[in-house]
Amino acid sequence: MTDGLSTSIGIFVGLFVEAIFYGIYLVTFGKTLVCIFEPPTGHGWKRPEGIRLVTLIVALALCANCTLNLFLGLVRMLQTYIFLENKPLSYWINIAKVSDKECLDHPV
Repeated sequence: MTDGLSTSIGIFVGLFVEAIFYGIYLVTFGKTLVCIFEPPTGHGWKRPEGIRLVTLIVALALCANCTLNLFLGLVRMLQTYIFLENKPLSYWINIAKVSDKECLDHPV
């Protein structure tokens, strides 16, 4: 690159911003669970037949997806830049998380 950020710095910034948005998402996820399980009166828990199962399943699936995405990004960054492990593109974490060959070939 001639101007702008290098690929490795872009990945660091991207993971940092992703972690900030993940924290915001966790607060929203907690409020979603309160809305799913708390009755309109605000006392106690809803009865099982009053819980919207589809909403709960979608919320849990999105939380698992966000958590796994952030975790895999952090693990890949630690392996590449901290532990200096240059894994091949066919390595499992590079298949699970979208990767950039230039980033993996030239660690900081």
